[in-house]
Amino acid sequence: MMRLFCSLFYRDYKLAIRHVQTYVPLATFVLSALFLHWIGGYHEAGLTLYVPGILLFFIFLALFSALDTLYVDDFKSGFLTHYYFLNQCLTTFVTIRFINQWLLICLPLVLLSPLLAISLGVQQNVYWLIPVNALATVIFSAILTLHSLLTIGNTQGRALLSLLTLPLLIPPFILIALFYTTLTSTLPTYHLLYALLGGCLIAVPLCLMLGSWGLKTALMEHIAA
Repeated sequence: MMRLFCSLFYRDYKLAIRHVQTYVPLATFVLSALFLHWIGGYHEAGLTLYVPGILLFFIFLALFSALDTLYVDDFKSGFLTHYYFLNQCLTTFVTIRFINQWLLICLPLVLLSPLLAISLGVQQNVYWLIPVNALATVIFSAILTLHSLLTIGNTQGRALLSLLTLPLLIPPFILIALFYTTLTSTLPTYHLLYALLGGCLIAVPLCLMLGSWGLKTALMEHIAA
């Protein structure tokens, strides 16, 4: 089992590095931040406090554009169908893809966000952006993975079901907004980090298991057709 996991992880990692789409979110995020810097005016308006939240929203948009079609190529090429006929665990494949896309797509965005925040005039508690955005991207990636897997077959029923996943993004956005507002106050912020960590522990296994079920359903319908 471990050998299969490592071989699939290596295969997925190699394909992701060679795929141009892997680098599109990073380019989108940097260009969005540069556009915000070019517009300017937020210093005079006192909006520097909201820059971390704006950068996180840019991260979310970059992830949404990349993860929405994350499994489409493997589905159309028949690799997922072949993998399903081998009686292999689909949850294993989904977990490997989730880990790889976080390492290659999310982690560069997380590490780059403090530097862009500094360039945009944020000076206080910038180091908090790394753990907060890391936990946020884990939750976002899990929810968007579920959304992608539920829409992979493009049937009307699953498309409507996938819309139910989008409201799941509201609680982490609220927690992060509360966290950013406490960075400039004397209120404790660790409990909000614990809440985000708890959200990760709940969202990741739940979304990956439900996403695997959605992928299995899509493959069965595709084979039956």
